Amino acid sequence: MATTKPRPPTDLDERGRAFWRAVHNVYSDMSPSELALLEAACRTLDAIDQLERQIAKDGTMISGASGQPVLHPALAEARQQRLAYARLLDQLGLPSAEDSEAAPSSPRARAARKAAEIRWARAARREVGPA
Repeated sequence: MATTKPRPPTDLDERGRAFWRAVHNVYSDMSPSELALLEAACRTLDAIDQLERQIAKDGTMISGASGQPVLHPALAEARQQRLAYARLLDQLGLPSAEDSEAAPSSPRARAARKAAEIRWARAARREVGPA
């Protein structure tokens, strides 16, 4: 029996929608809490893209309050968003993307990833059927 893939939230941008679909192409059976984490990860990707577009438009240095050159604040926020994205992937048990600044996984996150991998492997075997 084929399961219907949930549609991505309508307000996601291109990268968020693409990631949503890519995950659902591999993992078809996600719990409501996993779907919420996936949505947060997709929104984080979209936020990163928006920040990077702003940096590309303004440059990495902007004028401060006194006219002095300062580092664009979006650089720090983009870095924080990448860390948040890596943590969301860790919570979902998904591999980190090559462009994320992933912090080392905690033991709890590694255990959660392992449990998710086992559950998703079982779900995949149920879809395929007996060998």
